[in-house]
Amino acid sequence: MGAAFGARLDAVCAALPPPEFPVLTGLRPWLTRGGGQARASWKLRVIVDGLPAQG
Repeated sequence: MGAAFGARLDAVCAALPPPEFPVLTGLRPWLTRGGGQARASWKLRVIVDGLPAQG
């Protein structure tokens, strides 16, 4: 993700009302920082950690 897209995503998440979007606003720091391998690893951990909840 490029820096410009990250900044735009951060601005969009910052504008969301927390009562209506608690998950997105709560995850904002992790959604809008880092890049490359760190971001890919985080996304994979989120998916893998969520699998047991689907069972």
